[in-house]
Amino acid sequence: MYTDKNGKVTESNINDYVKEPVEGTSVLDQRVSNSPDNSDSIGTLATQYDFLYGVEYSSAWDMTGRLYGERTLTDGPRRTFEFSAGTAIGTVIGALLGVATGGVLSVPVVATALGVGLVGSGTGALIDTAVGGTTYSRTERYDYEVVANDEVGLRTYTEDVTISVPNSNNSGTTMVPYLSTGDTRSRTDMIHAGIYNVYLNNN
Repeated sequence: MYTDKNGKVTESNINDYVKEPVEGTSVLDQRVSNSPDNSDSIGTLATQYDFLYGVEYSSAWDMTGRLYGERTLTDGPRRTFEFSAGTAIGTVIGALLGVATGGVLSVPVVATALGVGLVGSGTGALIDTAVGGTTYSRTERYDYEVVANDEVGLRTYTEDVTISVPNSNNSGTTMVPYLSTGDTRSRTDMIHAGIYNVYLNNN
């Protein structure tokens, strides 16, 4: 089921489009080494993570903070779909939403990712080309800790979910943004918040 911003509901049965059974969830990688080249050794710092994502000095509190973290990628179950020309875009979106929950896919973004034109407007618009392929959700999560003066001043995370949308013009797919949760601050702001928390804890 897909509900647009005006409250119009388009219902679809995902089983009408599933061509292969659901596969199990797989963790693609953990503790991915994508930290900056200037990352230093943790040594005796009070953090559980190995990778350094940033260093900031606070002149207000005369303290340096370091942001450590871990990145995890997880793919959800995979499903293979086939949509014929003339299928309502709302039906396509409703079926794609079967691989994840809680987020939103917009009509223009999905149509562009599919590589199709639309006849009509809104969720009732019809795709002008058949499209098929595999779709799945991918969750990218960063867990962070800010360390200052050998103390953890902040623990937080960010999590972004994308959905793989097959393209009608080639064998490729586009990862379409679907849902973002967790800390919305920049890494710099996280570090300064952690420094301030350490200052408060010791004064």
